Amino acid sequence: TVAERASALGVSPDGRAATVAGASGITVAPEGWVKDTDAVGVLVTALGAVITRMRERVAATGEADPVSQDIFIGITGDLEKHHWMFQAESG
Repeated sequence: TVAERASALGVSPDGRAATVAGASGITVAPEGWVKDTDAVGVLVTALGAVITRMRERVAATGEADPVSQDIFIGITGDLEKHHWMFQAESG
């Protein structure tokens, strides 16, 4: 959906894994064996970071592009739901 919207706005989306990971703003997950509770913690932290960045984009697109803002709001809502569920796992 985001790539389609970017294309509609004349932006060429780059969805390659390395590009997305490099621009994600989240830290690299630890290598090797990770305890399940630690893995959940890493995921909660990563989701929190992405949600923060998404909320910035929601604010930035409000007046300039409400269609894109609506897409960002929907994605942010889904991320927040998953964030809450994983937080509940670690509680």
